Amino acid sequence: MILESFKSGQKIYLSDSIVKNIYLIVDGKIGVKFFRNEYELKSKTCGEWAIESLEAKETIYAVDDITTAIVDPQNLRKIEKSNELLQMMISSTSERLKLIDYEYTGALPLERSVSYSKIIKRLYPGSYELTDTVFQDYSLMKFYYNQGDYKSALSICLKYLSSSTEEELRKEFFIWNIYLNMLLNYSSADAHFRKIFEKEYHNLLSYRFLLNFYSGGKQNDLLNIFMKSGLHLPKNTFVVHEGDFADKAYLVLNGFLKVIKVTEDSEVLLTIIKPGELFGEGALFESKRRLATVITISPVDLIPLSEDFLIKNASGSFDFGLKVISANLKRILTVKNLIEFNSIFDERERIIKIIKYLDKAVEKAEITVKDISEISKSTKEAVIEVTKSLGYKVTPMGVIKP
Repeated sequence: MILESFKSGQKIYLSDSIVKNIYLIVDGKIGVKFFRNEYELKSKTCGEWAIESLEAKETIYAVDDITTAIVDPQNLRKIEKSNELLQMMISSTSERLKLIDYEYTGALPLERSVSYSKIIKRLYPGSYELTDTVFQDYSLMKFYYNQGDYKSALSICLKYLSSSTEEELRKEFFIWNIYLNMLLNYSSADAHFRKIFEKEYHNLLSYRFLLNFYSGGKQNDLLNIFMKSGLHLPKNTFVVHEGDFADKAYLVLNGFLKVIKVTEDSEVLLTIIKPGELFGEGALFESKRRLATVITISPVDLIPLSEDFLIKNASGSFDFGLKVISANLKRILTVKNLIEFNSIFDERERIIKIIKYLDKAVEKAEITVKDISEISKSTKEAVIEVTKSLGYKVTPMGVIKP
C-alpha cells in the first residue's frame, strides 16, 4: 500500500466528490463534516464510498498531521488481513452513521426510560413488542416443533385461534394448526388443507411452506429457516428500540418496516426497510446500542440472527462484511438527502422532494401524512394539499396511496 500524508486541516476528500480509494489512518486523527457541524472521529478508515462507486456524503479532513495508507477497493480481497480492515470499515461507517443521525434529529439515542415509554405509547397506542406473551408463545411453539413435540406445539397454537387474537396473528396460528395436525395425522391432510381459503392466506410465508409440503414440492432453504426460527409480526410491532442493547440483527423476508428516531415530542422517519434487507447489524459491531427504533408498517416476516452468527460471517465472509458496510453507507446517504431536503426554504418544494424520494415506499408500504409532515417539518394540511396535487390519494386514516 502507498502512504500519503496530510497536514492539519487539509481535506482528504470533499462531500459530493468521487472517492477512488479507501484510506487507512496509520497515525493521527481525522474529522468529519456532514452539513453544519464538525466531529472528531475515532475511526481508522474513511473513503469506503469507493467500494460502491458512490459520491461521498461527508467531508473528511486531517485534525492534525496524519499519515494514511491508500487502499485500492479493487484489491481489497488481495491485501493481507483484509478481514481486519473490513472490521475497521464497519466500525468507521457505523460511527459516521451515528453522527449524521444525531445531526438530523438533534437527539442521541434514548435509553428505555419512563419518558421514552410514555412517548411510544402516545405515538403508537395498542402497538406490539417482541416481549409480548403472544410472540414468546409463538417462539415456544417453534421450539417444540423443532424438538419434534408436535402435540405441545399444537396446544400453544390452539390458544390463539379465537376471534380475540389480532387478525394477522390468528391467520398465522391457523396455518400452523393445519400444518401440525398434518404432521400428527397425515392421513387427514386433505381434510385439513381444504379448510384454507387461498386468497386469505397466500401472502403468508407459512402458507407457502405448507403448500409445498402438502404438494410434495421442493422446499426453499429460507422458508425452512423461517419455519424453524422466523417471526411473523403484525403492523405496528416494535422490533428494536433506540438505546437498547443490541444482541440480534434481522433479515427481512416479507413486508416493510420504518426506521425512526424518537424525540421528546415526535418521531422522525429515517428510512424504509424492504424485503431482502438486513438491519440491526451495525449496532452489533460498533456501539452495542441500537441507534434507532424500528417498527413494522405492514405485516412482516423476518429471521432473527444472533451476534455470534453475524460476527462469524463478517470476519469469515468477505462478501458479508461488504454487505454490512454497504448498508451503513446507504443509510448515511438517505439521512444526508433528508437533511438537504429540509434545508429547502419553500415548503411546497420541500414536501415534493421528500414524497418523490420516498415514492417506492409510498407504493408498497403505509407512509402517512404524519410521516411526511414530520420529515418535512411542514403542516399536515400542506402535505395533504401537495400529495393530492401530485395525484396521490389520502385515506381517512391519513395513509398516502398512489
